[in-house]
Amino acid sequence: MDSNVQEQLRDILSQGRWEGAISLLQGLKPEAAAEEFMVLSFDEQQNLFRHLPTEFAAKLAVHFPYYHL
Repeated sequence: MDSNVQEQLRDILSQGRWEGAISLLQGLKPEAAAEEFMVLSFDEQQNLFRHLPTEFAAKLAVHFPYYHL
């Protein structure tokens, strides 16, 4: 987890800039993006996930621990 990325992500989300947050996460490897995503509050995760492009959401979902059996 990169504290700089996390700070940028929180700042972008606080401004409601969904596309900026998505762009930041897409610039990371899927594993790293999922890790940064998981640090967000559950409400932030839900809101951001709703805005993700379907293909990118699928790439992240496989790295979320609550989707593993």
